[in-house]
Amino acid sequence: MHRQRPATWHPCAGRRKIIDSTISLFEKTPCDRKVFKCSSESNQNVPPQEPYRLQGFSCLVGFSLLVASMAAAEVPLTELVGDQAGLSNSWALCVHKNRLIEYSYPWHGKQVDQRKLELILLSRDGKHYCLGVAKQFKKGGEKELFELQKRFAEKSVWKFSKVKLLTEKAAFVHTSCRIVIDLRKTVVAAMLQSPEFPRGPHPVTTVAQVTELRSSQRFDLIGIIDEILDQRTTTAGPLIEIRVIDGTKTGDNKTAAIQFVVWLKKGESMKVFDDHVRRTPVLFCALQGRPDAAAAKVTVGTVKDVFFWELAPWSSLAEEASKVVDECLNTGSSVVAAPPVYQGTERVDYINRAATFAVLSQLEKPEHLLAPEDEEMLYQVNFVALRAPTPSDTIVTENGDRLWTFTRLWDCTGNVELPFVSQAMLALAGLGDSDDEKYRQKHESGELAYPILASLRVRVKREPEKDGEPGRPRLTVMAAVPQDLSVKPNKSLASIVECMPERADRLAVVRLRDLRSSMWYNMTMGDGAQPIDKAMVILRSTEKSIGKNTEAGFRVQTDGVCDAMAGADDTDKYRIVANCTVEEFDRYQFPRGTNVEKPACAIAIVSKVLQATQSYHKAELLVEAMEVLDDRDVEEIISTFRRMSKLLTANMGNAPAEDSVPSTPVQVRMQNSCKKLKAFPTDASLPEG
Repeated sequence: MHRQRPATWHPCAGRRKIIDSTISLFEKTPCDRKVFKCSSESNQNVPPQEPYRLQGFSCLVGFSLLVASMAAAEVPLTELVGDQAGLSNSWALCVHKNRLIEYSYPWHGKQVDQRKLELILLSRDGKHYCLGVAKQFKKGGEKELFELQKRFAEKSVWKFSKVKLLTEKAAFVHTSCRIVIDLRKTVVAAMLQSPEFPRGPHPVTTVAQVTELRSSQRFDLIGIIDEILDQRTTTAGPLIEIRVIDGTKTGDNKTAAIQFVVWLKKGESMKVFDDHVRRTPVLFCALQGRPDAAAAKVTVGTVKDVFFWELAPWSSLAEEASKVVDECLNTGSSVVAAPPVYQGTERVDYINRAATFAVLSQLEKPEHLLAPEDEEMLYQVNFVALRAPTPSDTIVTENGDRLWTFTRLWDCTGNVELPFVSQAMLALAGLGDSDDEKYRQKHESGELAYPILASLRVRVKREPEKDGEPGRPRLTVMAAVPQDLSVKPNKSLASIVECMPERADRLAVVRLRDLRSSMWYNMTMGDGAQPIDKAMVILRSTEKSIGKNTEAGFRVQTDGVCDAMAGADDTDKYRIVANCTVEEFDRYQFPRGTNVEKPACAIAIVSKVLQATQSYHKAELLVEAMEVLDDRDVEEIISTFRRMSKLLTANMGNAPAEDSVPSTPVQVRMQNSCKKLKAFPTDASLPEG
């Protein structure tokens, strides 16, 4: 039985009571100016005749924040997997590394040089750490980055709230938490340094686990240099090839070892590792692992301009160094990964007209979507997952005259970021063509919501010719509607999916029994441990959801959740966890009337799979989006999702290599056409299985 809450109850009422009492205390008690001092630069001009009020207020605010933090639930950094979690929680993080990195990228046929500030941010648990990045603005120049670098000094401690994540691919992130915090759009406040923070990162990756890689991935590692294999100077600079061990074993009980080349920086001596061989643990950050299918092995290298190393005396490996070395000498070592072998290198109606059917991975190469004689083509993609813009996202053009935004899209073949025009944005929000102001208000208040799946019309239009060169194709989402979930996938989708290579950066419709936790990826699928970034599932629950207050929202937890796509004999149960704002709380809880006789079902997007903390759960699922289903539609939607799941499972492990995928302009343009938005092209049906 649950206690009846009073009509005036508020989730933050207890916290407010504590803070109010604290305020009352400080109104009666003067503050000692020797102990407390103001840290706000904006208060430096306060007249000297009011020092006690200023000092007392500073102390009051600090103490109140401390009390509020104690009242809020402590959320681990591993649960920061999306912007919604970032909006509803805060994290205390320590700056371990602070660097300005130069990089380049192609843009309109030219190479653009750029800079960024990159931080390695530690949580109180050294195994959980991530990146923080601020990229150089075109108009801001270098000066601002230098100022930011000075501000975020190494070993300084900061409170990160209303966290906004950059949409970096997980394969390019080497930290244990494969996320990148946007330092510009996140609210950051300085904190006092604390001895609770570790001296450095504690990567969970081991040498033996490198063999589990199934796709290219950056990672960190702490190990002992067993031997320096080579030292020489090349035209690209001096290098050292080393063999590293950490005490983990291979299947034949030998000490697992990896070999890789460290390119030395200007001024570094060739003897930089000599004193630490078989003695001091070393932290290697931003190693690059790649599976080599042809050679049936994994290659390991370093990422240019990003890789760095440092001694790691804080590591538990420091006390076991001699033991690890002795075991290696006794049992021998087996190299599980080695350096790669380098070789030389009037308004148009976009809804009621036909459109060529496609998938998102095909939209990554716009040059394949237009033939030389084409100026414009229209494509349709179905069953696309997306999220509404958060308050920190830009939703208008540069001059602010109309709605316009970029949104990351996901389907079963990959993901891509595309611009949306106002008509598409308004349609997804359930608003009319003239409701721009309502859209802006909902966006500002955090109440903006999109359907969990959508069907889109994407225009590919060639830019005007410039300097005698043909214009590049430009993609824009011109129309969008909520996906009709009763529409069954057919062979028109299967024929394309069969030609697509398996990728980790995709969303897969799966049964819960096929999901596995992974230290390398957000999750894996099937016995073959195929990595995926996101999973779409149908959940069934007879339990009520429980919401716990966080600093600015809720942590919603539901136990005993089952797979709605599984049969009645499937008794596996799961725990789902979602971090959300107050405005989104209702979207992540199952109805209160849920019971054994009438379970509730919901579509959910799982962003990470964790090991179960309770014996009666098979796993814990971190959910970033959820939509409760109407009872009348459940069976029809389950049938649709079973077909999608079977299609992906049947194709797993049979997809061709990426360089063999037929994707010429002619081939893509000759795919079947969709007459109606939401629907697939007319074709033979797929069995449910």
